[in-house]
Amino acid sequence: MIVDGDGHLFEPATMWRDYSPAADRERALTVESDSLGYPYMSINGTSVDTVQITWPGEFGEAGRVRNAQRAGLPYPGIPYAEMPESYWNPSARKGLLPGWGIDKCVLYPQSGFVWEYLLQDDLTTSRVNMAAWNRWAVEVAQEGAGALAPVGHVSLQGDQEWIFQQLKLLSDGGVRMAMCAPGQINGKRLSHPDNDPLWQAMVDLRVTPAWHVNFRMAGFMDNLPGWCDNDTDSFLKVVPGIFQGTAAQIALVDLAANGVFERFPDFAVVLAEVGAAWLPPLLRRLDNLYEIQASFHGRPLCPDLRMPPSEYIKRQAIITCSFPADTADPAVLALAPDNFAFGGDYPHPEGLAQPLADYKAMVEFIDPATEDGFYGDNLARFL
Repeated sequence: MIVDGDGHLFEPATMWRDYSPAADRERALTVESDSLGYPYMSINGTSVDTVQITWPGEFGEAGRVRNAQRAGLPYPGIPYAEMPESYWNPSARKGLLPGWGIDKCVLYPQSGFVWEYLLQDDLTTSRVNMAAWNRWAVEVAQEGAGALAPVGHVSLQGDQEWIFQQLKLLSDGGVRMAMCAPGQINGKRLSHPDNDPLWQAMVDLRVTPAWHVNFRMAGFMDNLPGWCDNDTDSFLKVVPGIFQGTAAQIALVDLAANGVFERFPDFAVVLAEVGAAWLPPLLRRLDNLYEIQASFHGRPLCPDLRMPPSEYIKRQAIITCSFPADTADPAVLALAPDNFAFGGDYPHPEGLAQPLADYKAMVEFIDPATEDGFYGDNLARFL
């Protein structure tokens, strides 16, 4: 099976409102256009953020639109209502897959990893819009008939009952992954016993948490706004942006070294767009430091562990290599061939127009013995 582990589906302009109960619609996002035609996300008339529609491989298009907006010119980009059907229509996306040679495509929210950061201080509103996406995701999964694997969206903050309800909704609808931001949960580390019910629910309901790169991931940096105030055009800044994946690494180490992966051997996590070259040095450093600390303290730090911490990560994590550059060092894939998966990131500007063909054209060194796993079988285990 060929699985594209990193695709995105644009939300229809009124999806959040249409899939929210009437009582919640004042908090629902919509996509609107200003007087010059520039699309933006809005909640009850208040702008949340601009929206960009580009072609795969066309980073310069976003800059051209931004320059026109700064100059007060009419919107020169693709109107939201006129974007290609394959960007937002599940049937149209499904129709592309046979020509691409892809059997199944994982579909993350297009805007969720943006607005979750912007609404992080308003959990109620965040939940309204996450729940709306989740209801639509169930329909996308049904319409995809096995070819589309939409990813749900949850916040792990706040009371757990809402999380359990959303996980069950997703599970009952055949959705097997849920995007969430790695980091402390209600001020406690992921491995804290108070969070064990979350991991048990994910195991029981067969919903795997997915850590797609998310602007909230930079939240571990002290005084994040202070690191970003050099740029008034976007909150995706170079300094915090380059460290977003660090949050996922911290979370992986915590789950492994503090026993979550041991307590829940059927629990796993999927990472996307966070690179891959960091894995070998992380695993080496983790085991070395764990042994040093155990010697220093005179006892194992986590007596329940039956393997080195790195072995749990190799057993229970999948890292989606969303860009061919992620596989530039053959030694990375050779270290843990069962841990990596291919992703094309369509239709993002950094993504590929022909995901599988374009990816394979740039990656020629993969060991044939592990190629099937990389291009689908590794990730298929969780779908």
